[in-house]
Amino acid sequence: MNESRACTICQHETAQMACVKCERRMHRQLREILDYVALAETNLVPGQGVGGRGTERPIGIRVDALDLVAGFDVLPQLESWERLFREDYKLAKYGQISGQRARVVMVTMPAHDGRSIPPQIAISGYISGTVTFLQQWLPRICADHAAVDEFAHELRQLHRQAQAASGQSPRTSWNVACPSDTDDGECGNRLKVNGEDFDGHVTCRQCKTTWPVQRLLLVAASSTTSAIMLDPEAAARMYNVSTKTLQRWAKDGRIHKEHGRYDVRQIQQALAP
Repeated sequence: MNESRACTICQHETAQMACVKCERRMHRQLREILDYVALAETNLVPGQGVGGRGTERPIGIRVDALDLVAGFDVLPQLESWERLFREDYKLAKYGQISGQRARVVMVTMPAHDGRSIPPQIAISGYISGTVTFLQQWLPRICADHAAVDEFAHELRQLHRQAQAASGQSPRTSWNVACPSDTDDGECGNRLKVNGEDFDGHVTCRQCKTTWPVQRLLLVAASSTTSAIMLDPEAAARMYNVSTKTLQRWAKDGRIHKEHGRYDVRQIQQALAP
């Protein structure tokens, strides 16, 4: 029988060094870093790309996006963790084969003020090998590696840097009334749900009910009178529709959109047969 202990990252009870919730979060952060690298390649010129706003006017490109595309921070840091885990788990050393697992491509930067910007290495392919290794070994790392909390902390920082460089906004959070039935009626305790935990669980401190976040939002939307507004990505994942479909429905007046978010109840009604 596994001895219960506190997760070294979030302090929740677990039988491992890191709990399942933290493992899922790190797995998603690794996947999204790859997505952000690809997005940053379209966000190099100030005022262009996905929500790009830049202040580095002298050279005409976004320095933070260029750093991400060229791998100045994310690649060496993730590679250093791969080397550590390989050594600690007695695996083949990180070397030439590891570094050539994916094709390296060159990205030509846009010219500015008549000056030519030399081609830069895009790491969206190169980094995928390291990310894949870390994802595959993440269950073992969370189970018994003493430095998993340090890895989680550094990964969180890299994820935020990549997110900002790609021009993406942090995920939304919501306050939801707990819809659990109690002896006194509906619990009603306010639960804060972060977009980071969309695929995970949240526990009500008052009634002790543990909810899968997506289930909580669905039940809360059906049992409360107040609207629950989700950002496009979360709404699309929750109802298995594309963000373009949500945009079309909002344009046609079928669902309400406010400050870039959609009313959950109206999406349910739009999907009803």
